[in-house]
Formats: sequence, structure tokens, C-alpha cells
Amino acid sequence: MIDKLKEIAPNFVFSVSREIDELHVWDGDGPDPTDDGFDPFEVTVTARCVVGGEIIEGNAYMGGSYFKFGEPCGDVGGYLPQMLEEAASELGNSHQFLAISTWRTSHHGELQNAIGFIKREMKREMLDRYQAQVNK
Repeated sequence: MIDKLKEIAPNFVFSVSREIDELHVWDGDGPDPTDDGFDPFEVTVTARCVVGGEIIEGNAYMGGSYFKFGEPCGDVGGYLPQMLEEAASELGNSHQFLAISTWRTSHHGELQNAIGFIKREMKREMLDRYQAQVNK
């Protein structure tokens, strides 16, 4: 999905990172994933652009995501599209982004196209999951 966003919105950078969440405590049902070698992470999805020589970004965060050391973030447990949309929307609604009218005019459409793509992908994935359940 991030590769497709590079095509749709080449003036924006989307990334996924994570850090160990030292404060997270397992509160779910069943055994603690740390017993099986998983660590709790906070995942950050970021949308960035440069406006007037300044880096502007929007972020989405999710704590309590469990990964083994070195394991890729992948689709962040199915939440990647939602987090990409949240980060892009936060960026697009930032005062810095909205304050520069020439940037907003020339690149606002690009960001809106990216958000539209993400929303369509979320809808498609939701319909695919529903169809898979119906076909069981």
C-alpha cells in the first residue's frame, strides 16, 4: 500500500516505525504474548511533506502491538490502512499545511487522492473479509 501511495502522492512520504512499549501491560484474554517471545511495541505511522523549507507531519499511533524481534510491521495487525488515513488526515488538517495557500492549492488534491485511495482500500478489504465469511 505504501508503494502505491508513492505513485499517487509523490510529494508525500508515508512510513511505519515502532518502539518497544516499556509501559504496556498485557490485559487480554489468554496467555501473555511475551511468554512466546513477543514484545509489546508502539507503532507509529507517519505522513510527511516539506512546506516552505519545514517538514510537516501527521501521525497515528497504536500501542500494544506484539512482534518478535526483527519481525516486520507488515499490515500492523490489519490496522495499517486506518493508521495511514489518520496520519494523512492529521497532516492535511495541520495549521502549517493549511497556512500556505500555494502549497495547499497545488498539493491538496494529491493528498486528497491518497486519502481517497486509502479509504477505498479499507472498504475493499472489509468487503473481502465479509465475502470470505459468507462463503464459509
